[in-house]
Amino acid sequence: MNKILRALFVVALIAVLSAIHLTIFNQNINRSYKIGEQNRKLDVLRNTNRFLNYKVAQKESLERIEDIAKNKLNMVYPKDVKYLLITGSSVEAAQ
Repeated sequence: MNKILRALFVVALIAVLSAIHLTIFNQNINRSYKIGEQNRKLDVLRNTNRFLNYKVAQKESLERIEDIAKNKLNMVYPKDVKYLLITGSSVEAAQ
């Protein structure tokens, strides 16, 4: 009878430890999956960010801004530029 109880105890202990092991293993697999999913999302966000930075750089290019100013807004460079020279409390016209 004593040997049967020990055997049952050992079997129960192995079953409990196996269940704990499987639970931990399952949690690790789930976390690994979630990490992979988050890394894929991060890659998508980085690619989107690169694309948006490229688009911003295109919109901020001086050639494009000058083209819009000249052709769409009909702006022209001034022919005569006058500067104001500010010294202390007086303002003088300088050319």
